[in-house]
Amino acid sequence: MFLASHAQQKSSHYRAAEELVTAMKLQANFKSTIDAAVSAQTAAIPEMQRQKFTAAMREFLEKYATWEKMKQAYVDIYMEEFTEGELKDISRFYQTPSGRKFIDKATILSSRSIQVGQKLVKDHPKEMQAIIAKYFN
Repeated sequence: MFLASHAQQKSSHYRAAEELVTAMKLQANFKSTIDAAVSAQTAAIPEMQRQKFTAAMREFLEKYATWEKMKQAYVDIYMEEFTEGELKDISRFYQTPSGRKFIDKATILSSRSIQVGQKLVKDHPKEMQAIIAKYFN
């Protein structure tokens, strides 16, 4: 009896995680998330090599970071980090006007945050190099 009720609870927990993935429009934003990740990873690559490196990253990601694999990973992560009730609460938020606006802006917010971090490094290259050298010498 415990096993059956545990399986049912996990099943409803799984469904709640899937509903959150849907409410967050992760599939719709998946391509732009991949694009932002590729841009962030290739920003430091010298211009002459950037195009080839970008092509290589895209080939790899198209093979291994498919939506189906990523969806399952998101569901698993959310199930590990949130209770079923919390997942339902979060899903309700994302269905509000403010939640939908947050979803619509998520890629931009992430991209801008990455740019801030990159600018911090770019603005202080000698200091960054000195700190790195300290650890490697």
